Amino acid sequence: MVDKGEPDPVTRVRTIQKPVYYVSEVLHEAKTRYLETHKLIYAILIASRKLRHYFQAHRVVVVTSYPLRAILHNSNTTGNIAKWAAELAEFQLDFQPRHAVKSQILADFIAEWTPSPSNSGGPDFNAGPPEPEIRTPVFTEPHWTLFFDGSVRKKWAGAGVVLIDPNGDQLKYMVHLEFKATNNMAEYEALIFGLTHALSLGVRQLLVKGDSQLIIKQVRGDCSCNNPQLAAYLIHVRKLEKDFDVLELQHVPRELNSAADDFSTRASTWASVPEGVFERRLLRPTA
Repeated sequence: MVDKGEPDPVTRVRTIQKPVYYVSEVLHEAKTRYLETHKLIYAILIASRKLRHYFQAHRVVVVTSYPLRAILHNSNTTGNIAKWAAELAEFQLDFQPRHAVKSQILADFIAEWTPSPSNSGGPDFNAGPPEPEIRTPVFTEPHWTLFFDGSVRKKWAGAGVVLIDPNGDQLKYMVHLEFKATNNMAEYEALIFGLTHALSLGVRQLLVKGDSQLIIKQVRGDCSCNNPQLAAYLIHVRKLEKDFDVLELQHVPRELNSAADDFSTRASTWASVPEGVFERRLLRPTA
């Protein structure tokens, strides 16, 4: 206990001192190539090793805006994530969301897609004509959702991706495409980036939503693909598709894809990166 103020008991204020620990580790070689989510989980692992006595004796609250709980509890994870999840399983970790979101567009997006008794997490299609090509997905477990979009400006191109776990927590990416690309190429790059990252997190059931009718129809097999470059992208998507247990693609209007659209535009114009958004670069086409 620390006493502050005058000795007069009426004005005496009593406060409690609480220790603050700073834990850090410099990443070298292979660790520098970890995905952002892997780095976040690795940070928790390092803290648990260096402050093991605290982790064993107390419930540890992890404040994060990223879906780390869903990743660690995913039975389909492999590699480092699976090993780290097993090591962290002995501790009582309580993941709690960050409540402050400065970007208004993200706040609007979260509010729009938060599940409620009258809205199961998707858009209100009663507000307009139904999408005829939407199919009812057959998921056998709580699934993740992927929103993707591509953007091309005079000099640069970009991709925007939003991954949402079953609890509504999000991973947001803006990807700079540092090569000459068409808008359809940028759309495919966004889709492939999202699918690849979803698989790396152990996601096996995924609902994909985008506003490009051409890309959605080509991947779903509703139309042919005659462009050699786009055909190469489609082959790449087919390879990734085999690793999912359930993969459903739906076309949505652009206004319901606003977050991914915003990130792709920012990436193609090299605009500022919003808080909580990961920034990546691609130097050459994926396919």
